[in-house]
Amino acid sequence: MFRAFVFLMIFLAGFCSQAQSIRFVCDDKITQKLENQKVSNSLDTKHNGFRYQIFQGTSRNDAYAINANFLTAFPDMPSYVLYEPPNFKVRVGDFHFKFEALAFKKEMVEKGITNFYIVHDKINVAKPQ
Repeated sequence: MFRAFVFLMIFLAGFCSQAQSIRFVCDDKITQKLENQKVSNSLDTKHNGFRYQIFQGTSRNDAYAINANFLTAFPDMPSYVLYEPPNFKVRVGDFHFKFEALAFKKEMVEKGITNFYIVHDKINVAKPQ
């Protein structure tokens, strides 16, 4: 029994070591759809991440005023005014990881922004070059 097992293992090892190639044949429409999907995926610039929400309320003017104050304090940080009826929201930052957002928290407190919290959001990322 043991000899048969050893013989079988040697036979299978020899069979598996032979170079084999697989050729896929498909319609040109399928190839074109795959290429279109590749292009579409490369253009996707939204990913899961984190932002700070610094305002939520029903006043549009208040939302834009808070956004302007934030941009005065942090001109290089992206900010977004969103409308989700019936509320306006101001969200700031495009952080990939929560620890990046937490590092920015100290800077906001130093500039006098104290009413905020971290939210999960789709963030903007740079397109690959």
